[in-house]
Amino acid sequence: MSQNLYTLTNEKSWKSMLVHDNQLLMMNKSFKSGEDFLESFNKKGLFKEKKTIEISAIHELTHLENNATKLEVKADNKKIPLQFTTTQELADVVAYINSRQNLTPSIERQSTLKTISSPLLGLFFTALFTWVIYMDAEILEGGGQVETSGRRAGMKFLFAKIAEILGTTGTLIVGAIAFGYCIYSIVKKLQTPPNQVVYL
Repeated sequence: MSQNLYTLTNEKSWKSMLVHDNQLLMMNKSFKSGEDFLESFNKKGLFKEKKTIEISAIHELTHLENNATKLEVKADNKKIPLQFTTTQELADVVAYINSRQNLTPSIERQSTLKTISSPLLGLFFTALFTWVIYMDAEILEGGGQVETSGRRAGMKFLFAKIAEILGTTGTLIVGAIAFGYCIYSIVKKLQTPPNQVVYL
C-alpha cells in the first residue's frame, strides 16, 4: 500500500486521500487515480485545500468496534476525522499505519456525549426549525406576509412554504414526531452504548 487512493466523504472538507511515502495526503477534490491526485497535489492553485500527515507523527487512532467507516487520527496532538466509504478501506489504512507505528489496540466504551452527539444535534435543529416554521405559520394564518428576501432567501422561502402547507397545528404535530424520534434515539443509544477501538 505504498500508493493507494481512497475516497473520503467528510462533509465540507476532505474528498480524497492518498497513502504515499509514509504520508497521508488529503485534498478537498475527488480523483480517479493516484497519479492524478499527486499531479494536482503538487501544483499550486486557487480553491484547493490540501493536508499532509506524517505517519511517524500519528500516535493515536480511534474507530467504532463494529461497522466502522469513520476513523479519528491523532497526530501532533491534533484530531483529524476521516470518513471512508467502506469498513474495509478503513481497516486497510489502520493496518498500514499500525504496521509503521506499532500501536497497541484496546477496546473501550464510547463516551456518553460522543454516543448521543448525533441525535442531540438532531434534537436541537428539530426544536429550532419547528419554532421558525411555527412562527411563519402564525403570521400567515393571521393574514400577514413572511419576509423571504435578503440573506438566506432560499431557506426563508422554503420555511415559509412549509409553514403555508402545514399550518400551526401541522407544524406542531410534525415537530413533535421528529422530537420524539430524537428522544427515542438518545435513549436507545444510552441503553446500548457502542464500543470503540483505540490504538495507542
